[in-house]
Amino acid sequence: MKKYPRRNPHYKAILIIFAVLLTVFGISHSPPHVSSDSNNNTRPSIASLKQQIQNITGGNIRISANAENGLIRFMGTDPSHAIPIHEASGLKHNPELAARNFLSEYGQLFGINNQSHELEMIESNTVDHGRSLARFQQVYVDVPILGGEVIVQVSAENSIISTSGEILHDISLNVTPTISSS
Repeated sequence: MKKYPRRNPHYKAILIIFAVLLTVFGISHSPPHVSSDSNNNTRPSIASLKQQIQNITGGNIRISANAENGLIRFMGTDPSHAIPIHEASGLKHNPELAARNFLSEYGQLFGINNQSHELEMIESNTVDHGRSLARFQQVYVDVPILGGEVIVQVSAENSIISTSGEILHDISLNVTPTISSS
């Protein structure tokens, strides 16, 4: 497990500079859309995923989205309306597994296409009453993306209470070096 430094207080300025550099070097950055996975199955739309979350929580959810791209930055509910993760139920409390299962199903809302390739676990901490925080770093070809973090709050029953963070989505960048080491 790699340790990454805590977020720099100037991370927004650094993130803007990073985004400009990525643009200069040919990044493709497009808004979220319905897409197909490798099995040619159509993924649910952002609107249908939001509706599913609303239905599961009985409308008891707070959602904050990025005004520029519509991706969710924060989603949270009270513990009595937490989002159950069926694949993680019955298992010993495992915040990482519960968070990864949630992000596999709902990560598209945050701009995550494939959580297993895009997110690396940084740390997991138990806070109180069995609740835990699972903190992930976004990576692209094993390189950490500055400012790309997701934190998932997991109940003692492996249900999701909240998720927050921002992701640089749909990265398409040639990482082959063009300058020799000499």
